[in-house]
Amino acid sequence: MRKLVYSLLLLIFCASLSFAQDDTTQYDQESAIAELGRIQSLIQTKQLDSLEPALLEYLYNNRAQFPKVSDDATLEERAGLILPVYTQITQFIKWSIPNSTVAITSDQAKLMAILGYQSVNLLQVANQFIETLSKDDPSYEVRMGGYNQAVGGVQTFLKGYVVSTFIENQNQEMDLLLVDNIKEFGPALIEKIPEEKRSETIASIKDDYSEKVSDRLKKDFKKLLKLLGKEE
Repeated sequence: MRKLVYSLLLLIFCASLSFAQDDTTQYDQESAIAELGRIQSLIQTKQLDSLEPALLEYLYNNRAQFPKVSDDATLEERAGLILPVYTQITQFIKWSIPNSTVAITSDQAKLMAILGYQSVNLLQVANQFIETLSKDDPSYEVRMGGYNQAVGGVQTFLKGYVVSTFIENQNQEMDLLLVDNIKEFGPALIEKIPEEKRSETIASIKDDYSEKVSDRLKKDFKKLLKLLGKEE
């Protein structure tokens, strides 16, 4: 009888474990990219209710490497991976934060951090593309206009991240996540911004926001400025 009870309990435990494992999606790059596309469609048709936690965790845990691109990939292949992901994450943030908020949630903070790394990827591909253009190309001016628009969008995002992190955020539990991420992706992002616009971007962050930074984050803000290249 004891053996029967033990076998029954073991069977129930294994079945429960199997159900729990099946209930949680395990993502890799291929499945994550497919899911991003599916969710993008749901956002566009206003049918998305929530972002799957497992997908968000995968994206956040791999934020500095996603999407992985082969070293021998062509520029078109790189762009084909990176540009859709950047667009999708941008849409997720607009969906997640429809209105200005001072209490950033964990999901929102992670999405913002993910977009920071995707912005680095975006400018890297855009810079490589611009290097292939000839000024004699009839479409040169149009393409440069698009490039400058992309750079401007990234500058706006960076400033918005600074404001959200150091000025508006009242959720102190998110301080470490937000600050640590911008200290990591911020310098890489500044390096990808065209040289003639770097100093302008850093000076704007310093001059526009230094006096508005929350007292609890002043030291972190000064450290960020040093990392970005604006010594105090």
